Amino acid sequence: MTPEQQSTLNEKRKLLQQQLQFKEFFSQYIAPFSEVLESLNLLKINYQVVLARCIPKEYQLLLIEQFNLGEFKKYNLSEIEITSEDEILERLFKIFPNKHALRYLPDFESIKIDFDCPKTILNNIIHSEHLTEQQVYLCYLGFGFVLQIDFQDLSDKVSDDIFNTWHGDTVIFPKNQEWLIAYSLENEWRFGRKSNQ
Repeated sequence: MTPEQQSTLNEKRKLLQQQLQFKEFFSQYIAPFSEVLESLNLLKINYQVVLARCIPKEYQLLLIEQFNLGEFKKYNLSEIEITSEDEILERLFKIFPNKHALRYLPDFESIKIDFDCPKTILNNIIHSEHLTEQQVYLCYLGFGFVLQIDFQDLSDKVSDDIFNTWHGDTVIFPKNQEWLIAYSLENEWRFGRKSNQ
């Protein structure tokens, strides 16, 4: 085998290995998110996917290709910003630090609830805390996406398909990050303001 043939073979192996690693990454962190998007669409909740976060640079072109194929094509994700950074959540976690090793629990009290309905919980938080933001960010920490969503629309139409332990820890917050609603995979809800930190 000539050096050129060896080099070509090595490049093919490297490409194949990268594709296999991407496939595993996609199936774990990206593909399951289609269930969330499907639920939002079925509930007719007004949202927009604004960011794909924590995507390794070597996977970004492959991800764009996947967004143009199969089940993800219908969500029109090929034009969203894709970054290997996590700036939005890093800032959020500095304001509202985590106090648990295995899940996200910000350092404020859990909301005492006598019911288990996300719609009632969110509407109670909106009214008791006088939240007036129309657009907020919604982020499932186990998935690589940030959504911008109509807050009142979400709270009026939300179901257990949107917030449940299968999807894991989830945060809702405004662009200025003045407050935070956190839902943990232990089915706990928490609310806090920047001024309380």
